[in-house]
Amino acid sequence: MALRKFHDEGIGRRIREIRNTAGLSQEEFGKAAGKYSQDTVAKWEAGQIPPALVLKKIATLTEPSYSVDWILDAGAELDETTILKYASAPQAALLRKVLELARDHDVVALLARQIDLAGEVLAARKRKKY
Repeated sequence: MALRKFHDEGIGRRIREIRNTAGLSQEEFGKAAGKYSQDTVAKWEAGQIPPALVLKKIATLTEPSYSVDWILDAGAELDETTILKYASAPQAALLRKVLELARDHDVVALLARQIDLAGEVLAARKRKKY
């Protein structure tokens, strides 16, 4: 099964803005972001969303750096119906909780805490097995 590519022209415009601010060609920008081709950068700028780790790298290519939230436009309204439509039951439950908490808290800090909690749960399960 092929991976679904996600597109967002706003993200593409913000990636282009970062590249232009850095004063880099698409080829130079691709290399700075991690050995990506000019064609790949052109796709990003057209709206194809790069992987999360690449977004993190892109955000730091200028001084001062941008935030990944700014690239993703974290201020945009989340469409829960669309998100939850593609989630399994456990994923939907977790997403509902994250969205509920995100309305009142810093999204990045919340996600970091969720990742920490998941790591703690996995470590506890591992210890139980032994």
